Amino acid sequence: MSMLDVFKGTGYDVTTLLQMLQKLPHKPQRISQMGLFTDRAIETLTVNIEEKSGSLALVPNLARGADGTVVVDDKRVLRNLSVAHLPQRGAVMADEVQNIRAFGSETVTDQIDAKVNRELQRMIDKLDVTIEWMKMGALKGLLLQIDKAGSVSTLYNFYTEFNVVQQTVNMELSTAGTDVAAKSRQILRAIEDELGAESYSRVHVFAGAEFMDALIAHPKVEKFVINWNAGARFLEEDLRFVGLRIGNVYFEEYVGRVNGTDYIDADEGYAFPVGVPGMFECAFGPANYIETVNTPGQPYYAKQKVMDFDKGVDFESQSNPLPINNRPRAVIKLGLDTAS
Repeated sequence: MSMLDVFKGTGYDVTTLLQMLQKLPHKPQRISQMGLFTDRAIETLTVNIEEKSGSLALVPNLARGADGTVVVDDKRVLRNLSVAHLPQRGAVMADEVQNIRAFGSETVTDQIDAKVNRELQRMIDKLDVTIEWMKMGALKGLLLQIDKAGSVSTLYNFYTEFNVVQQTVNMELSTAGTDVAAKSRQILRAIEDELGAESYSRVHVFAGAEFMDALIAHPKVEKFVINWNAGARFLEEDLRFVGLRIGNVYFEEYVGRVNGTDYIDADEGYAFPVGVPGMFECAFGPANYIETVNTPGQPYYAKQKVMDFDKGVDFESQSNPLPINNRPRAVIKLGLDTAS
């Protein structure tokens, strides 16, 4: 077998590389760990979102024989959103596998597998971080994108798309007398008013560092937690990450940064319901390869081709995600001392 035979044929086709990608360990990421977004495989590059703006109302009591109240059809709005395209390129050169010992367990193919896996691991790490960042943006209502120069811009503003206004709650954590438990109830009611008849399991908050420090140090919170946990958990655990429960609201510090910018500003928090069907979704479109046209999209793709004169192999990975927040008003922006 020549050095470059392993690059040819079907040894590293789309299916094989996709399987390799799926077997690689993923970096721990909080939104992904929670399973907050439901993945959807789509066969197109766009997602159609249909909104029914009808609302529930009490039926008036009328005299017997009177004409009944006219029921108006729900207004429907169809929106069309496009998936993002996140490609990356890499290469393995023939010289990188030159003089590899081809006996025992260290065969040429084994060594190339290891080399390709290392390259794919770096790619998948970057894709994971990017998708997590995009999911956080969608959760906050602003799906962001970044260009080659590192500039960040808004891909979709879900408040604008759905023609709604963001809800906010001023937590007033710098005021010692603030009833934090009452603030939690305010958060719950704001979410429940927006969800209407939709059920949820609990409300979770991703908070920035300053917000979480102020919450934990607040006199009302400290007393509440010590009484609730008999002091043990409060004194021994790091409440920033194990979760601080006040009522049915769980507060957690989110740690994440991209290009020097925190995923969540230090003095802010975002409260969202957990367990609402279809609220958070992430659509994945197909890759722009002939063999993947009109096929259900996968979270990751990889493909390779041999370089001119068989000097190595170029390969790329890509993902085509679209994280969606279908109920942006059900996510409440929390200010440490201000509502914005």
